Amino acid sequence: MRPVAAYVTLGQYEEQAGPNWTLIIVGYFAVLAVVITLLRPLHLTMGGIFFSMVIAGVVLALAIFLVKRSIQVFQAQGVTVGQAMKTKYRRAIGYEGLPEEEDDEESEQAPASFIADRDPLNLGERFKPSFHAFLCVMCLIVGIRRSGKSTLLLAWVEELARYGLPFVLFDTQGEYSGLVSPKFLRNPRLAGNVEQMSDTPDVALPYLANLTTENVYNCGKAAVKNVLQLVVNLKGYNDDDAAIIMSEIVDGVNDWQEARPNDKRIPFMFFLDEAQKWFPQNAQDRAQDIKAETQAELQESFVGKVVERGGKNGLGLVAATQRYSRINKSLLQGQWKFYLQQTEEIDLARYKRQGIDSEEAKALRQGEVIAYGPDVTHFTFQCRRSYTPHEGHTPNASALAKYTKELDFESLQKTGAFLDDMQLETPDRKAPGKFPEGGQKSRLSVVRDQPEISEDHFSGDDLGEPVVRSESFSENLSEAFQPGKDDLLLSELQTEMFILFYSNAQSSSCGNVAESLKQVKNDKGQGLSGRYYKHANWILEQRGLKKVKRA
Repeated sequence: MRPVAAYVTLGQYEEQAGPNWTLIIVGYFAVLAVVITLLRPLHLTMGGIFFSMVIAGVVLALAIFLVKRSIQVFQAQGVTVGQAMKTKYRRAIGYEGLPEEEDDEESEQAPASFIADRDPLNLGERFKPSFHAFLCVMCLIVGIRRSGKSTLLLAWVEELARYGLPFVLFDTQGEYSGLVSPKFLRNPRLAGNVEQMSDTPDVALPYLANLTTENVYNCGKAAVKNVLQLVVNLKGYNDDDAAIIMSEIVDGVNDWQEARPNDKRIPFMFFLDEAQKWFPQNAQDRAQDIKAETQAELQESFVGKVVERGGKNGLGLVAATQRYSRINKSLLQGQWKFYLQQTEEIDLARYKRQGIDSEEAKALRQGEVIAYGPDVTHFTFQCRRSYTPHEGHTPNASALAKYTKELDFESLQKTGAFLDDMQLETPDRKAPGKFPEGGQKSRLSVVRDQPEISEDHFSGDDLGEPVVRSESFSENLSEAFQPGKDDLLLSELQTEMFILFYSNAQSSSCGNVAESLKQVKNDKGQGLSGRYYKHANWILEQRGLKKVKRA
């Protein structure tokens, strides 16, 4: 049976927030005056006045208790005090009313401003839905950057974890490692590519495990079998391997559940941030590194096994996305939907279909949410702050001020100080224990096809000195680069970083264009692909830095 939530009006909620001392004091003296009047014929002295004050306090306390008790009874019946009094009066005079009048009364009820339930999840001061309402269901969180999606997701995980619910949180950006602590989770675990997780918090290190394609399927089985609360850091893998990791874990959990009788299965939840990256609505929005067959496997694991058939296997999913219009429509079938601030016109149109006005969606504050769910329609609340330190928060002005205090501005005035500093801070990537070979994200043991670039492009053997600049070098600088349809252009910062790695004799990528590109990271923390190769070669030629093979 679905739990019944308690819905109260705003005025009643304000009364619950604390006693109205003004009213209590006035009421006390009113009762005291009545008591003194009644006891006056007894000609009592000062002791009588004290006795009257005690009687007045007892009478007032009893009256407050009876009023609160009556209100609670009325709320349990789902009616207001006014409706209950009107009903008793009608019964006393024998009037039953008309159906039309009952409908009018229901429509005139004030909208609920507080939701509380048994076994509550404290998602906000005014929104405490039941833990049972979120088992084996689909949920969607939508909102632009900095609208509060990650905060809501973290609060959700923290609350479900209190009840011991096993789950897997797929951490796309590597920002939820702080959650892995007995302080927040009952049975915490952290898994990922340990070579790329040097920034793991100390408190999470005892729970850290290396995840590969050989053990990932069994990891999924172990998560549900041992009731683990597992955070999977995907940042250390390229997108294709990360997609394989995700699909294999889902398959492991699903197969363990299916191997048991239906009455022996347990609830299990998956959490996924940045869902539009892994499940785009349009094929052209798919991440470039994810192969078509991998995308199909990922789709079958999540959509086929969790979204469409996961209910009977005890599986649920919470997906968070920035763009409503770019996420696969199969993930929009959630029983619960949480809408945060939105500004994109195409997404505002989707909001409007749900009954959310465009201006209302734009005006939502950070962390302010409009919730839709079973028995909940257009309920607005402020999400509470998460207890977990969020490692993916947006840097603010205080962070800038703190950092600039530590800078030596005099040294920055020197010519070439920027590149000098970059060279001084270049890590020794051959030093053991610091970086994987080449300083790049290691691929898993699965052998996959490489990008369509010939081996000569990646060869860095027998490289000689830079080519001497020709007399026509200044003329070549004015020639614009002509990219092909598959070529990408380096930004100014990427160009400087690429030249740094290419020219640094202490680096393993020295003189190798492809390896130098891999050292330069994009905004996802991934090395640049071969699609930048042509532009990188052009830059080297223009600057006279191109190394050639010795004869």
